[in-house]
Amino acid sequence: MNHDQFQLLGHLADRLQRLTETSLQMRLGIGYSQYKILTALQSATNLQQRQIAEQLGQTEASVSRQIKAMVRHGLLNAAVNPLNRRERRISLTPLGAELLTRSLQVIEKEQSDALGALPLDDARSLGRHLTVIHERLCTPSAAGACNYFTVLDGKR
Repeated sequence: MNHDQFQLLGHLADRLQRLTETSLQMRLGIGYSQYKILTALQSATNLQQRQIAEQLGQTEASVSRQIKAMVRHGLLNAAVNPLNRRERRISLTPLGAELLTRSLQVIEKEQSDALGALPLDDARSLGRHLTVIHERLCTPSAAGACNYFTVLDGKR
């Protein structure tokens, strides 16, 4: 991959995220950061705020602000851990789970619109190539490795 292709990939990722953010905000009244928190809680219940922040690669302070707003809107439950009063366990409410389902539908439409110009075989090939790149960059032993596919396994 040359420098121009790398720049294009970054530009497209940014553009897709902005489109997704706009669609989620306009259609459902949530931002992409809130969507990512819903997604993190889909496959694991009763996570600590710290665990969510680590999973999303965000600061605990930014995740805490989002979680407080989402609790106020009835999307999440935040229960104090009786063994450690400073720790809160976060889980989806039924309303949060419903919003996550609707969010996935909005995002799938955005993705379909974005990739609709590609023949199906090319879209599948793109997915395979992106997976190979991800595996190379995010092996468990790599610095800054992620758990992206671990999170996705809850959705597959």
